Amino acid sequence: MITQRQAQWESLGRTTFDVLILGGGVSGTCLFHHLCAEGYRVLLIDKGDFGSATSQSSAMMIWGGLLYLKDLKLNTVWRLCNARDHLVREKSDWVQPQLFRYLVARNGQRGPLLVNAALSAYWLLGRCQGARPQRDPRFEVPFLKKEIFRDSFLYQEAVLDTSDTRFALHWILSHQSPQSLAVNYCSAAGGSFRRAAGQWSVGLQDHLIPGARTETRARLVVNCAGPWTDEVNHEFGIQSPFKHVLSKGVFLGLNRFSNHEQPLIIDIGNEGDCMSLIPWGPVSLWGPTETCEAKLSDALSTRPADIALLLRELNAVVPRPQSVEDIVSIRHGVRALVVNKEEAPCASSLRLSRKSEIYSDSIVPWLAVYGGKLTDCVRVARALLSRIRERLGPARTQPAEQKTARAPAEYASFPGLPVAVPSVRWCVEREMCWTLEDYLRRRTNISQWIPRGGLGRNNENRNSLIRMAEDLPPLIQRHAEEAVRLYEQKIINQMDQLFAAC
Repeated sequence: MITQRQAQWESLGRTTFDVLILGGGVSGTCLFHHLCAEGYRVLLIDKGDFGSATSQSSAMMIWGGLLYLKDLKLNTVWRLCNARDHLVREKSDWVQPQLFRYLVARNGQRGPLLVNAALSAYWLLGRCQGARPQRDPRFEVPFLKKEIFRDSFLYQEAVLDTSDTRFALHWILSHQSPQSLAVNYCSAAGGSFRRAAGQWSVGLQDHLIPGARTETRARLVVNCAGPWTDEVNHEFGIQSPFKHVLSKGVFLGLNRFSNHEQPLIIDIGNEGDCMSLIPWGPVSLWGPTETCEAKLSDALSTRPADIALLLRELNAVVPRPQSVEDIVSIRHGVRALVVNKEEAPCASSLRLSRKSEIYSDSIVPWLAVYGGKLTDCVRVARALLSRIRERLGPARTQPAEQKTARAPAEYASFPGLPVAVPSVRWCVEREMCWTLEDYLRRRTNISQWIPRGGLGRNNENRNSLIRMAEDLPPLIQRHAEEAVRLYEQKIINQMDQLFAAC
């Protein structure tokens, strides 16, 4: 893998790509897939691991936007329902239909008649695909206080098969070739557009090989940096009429409640919003928060108040109170919501549209993606592809033969998990896995399913992590013990100190 990385790095300076994609989240990776399938020469880079920012912190739901009906955003719901059903049809190995249960609270803002009408309208906006919503008043949810709910409805959404980060990774694994490269731990270090040559010249910095820098060329750049879109535009001198409003969303992962087999939507959230309780492996995900933040640094940090709010709302519906000691993991995401640049700050992001916008610069070949959702990634990618065809014309080469993305064939056990996980060796050799956190957080779900990022509540899994780290490429840390020590310190700084302050 080290030799392959070095050869890959050298090729970046020799190749002129049709498109350079900045950002390896779900928007960037899905676009990479569609461009490669057309035959364009594509380079995708991410300053971290693929799917390591907002794309790794969802609830693994592919949904049609039911809650947007309360603000009559019918076009948004129509679009998202269509996007959801497309993924269920076309990517059935990655996305499966799933029945959800909507619980109507006795003191909630929406009664059974209104919920029934909304779910029926939702099904119609989804072109009557999937199971028709139905009332189920004789529901049994033994881990909730039944007395606070008065009714229940079943309706169909979809969920990801494994995780949101693997969903992002799937889009790129089948397309690696000399003319199409996806490179993680690589950032743009400045760039300019050369009009005479009709191409961008962009400096690249490798965050794995110390001191490795090169310069690559591309006919067009697409900014898919999510919450960092405005920042990246500024670095390249791009002025856009849009900006992002940032909404922080935090989920708690708790030991899975007994008999929790079905995703639950509970209408007791703030400002008429709903909370969700999602079964995922050995945990139940509770959340999310919806906090409008003015600064990206604030949006990227979980505070004790976020934990307190989630525990308070959870304890209102469960008979046995949950505390900080019951938390297995935290999933912290940032919703980047698009608004006009001149729009005044918004006190609540709940009222903002979940639409997406594509900015196409009229002077230089530059596109930027604003907003967007996990569910909507294919529609956004196709809209970008159409803009790229307009700017560059059709692809100049035939598409390379698409490889079949292989499911992991080598598995290993991990203490405390009832199921095996892909081995470190497999992820290193076939999935561009470089660090211990890549493996524990994104190639597997270990850090989300085992307390303290996989270390265990009392560090009981530390030796297991050291053995795993021995199979990692020694590019960043030369020794497995060093890799685990640095990872452990990160867990202390980010989780232990947070919980101690709660």
